Amino acid sequence: MLRHQACIAEVHGSADAGKLLWVDDSRPLLGLYKTIFEGLGFQVQSASCPQEALDCLDSHDADMAILDYEMPEMNGCMLASLMKSRRPELPVILYSSSVSIPEHADRWVDAVCSKAAPREVLLEIIESTLAQRNALPSSERLLHGCFTPRPEFAAEIRRELRRVI
Repeated sequence: MLRHQACIAEVHGSADAGKLLWVDDSRPLLGLYKTIFEGLGFQVQSASCPQEALDCLDSHDADMAILDYEMPEMNGCMLASLMKSRRPELPVILYSSSVSIPEHADRWVDAVCSKAAPREVLLEIIESTLAQRNALPSSERLLHGCFTPRPEFAAEIRRELRRVI
């Protein structure tokens, strides 16, 4: 744990690990993640559904979003696309136990981590993704985060947007 706190201090210039927006439809898991990662120095804002996550994104200054893939209203890739349309520079990690994550998920997310992986793996992904983001000048962060959905998914995303918003 001390190693991760040292990495956090290096990335952020302090022991404050950053602000995470964590989205999972399982409230018990959200409580567990919040407890664990706040104990590691992160500030964790949790949301149990995509609409709540989008509301949090608009009202809180998150450094990163961590999303489950399988949720009732929409999957994590669709939510990531909505988040990136609002905040293109926001790093997004897909954290899921699903075996049905599409190969093209990297189109909308910066990293994918299995819930079956040890906590240290997720911490390393969080740290490296935040370090990578922070290494870019602010003008390049916006460009780095910009994306255009693949044409074969654009219609599906538009339908989902109309349904949710």
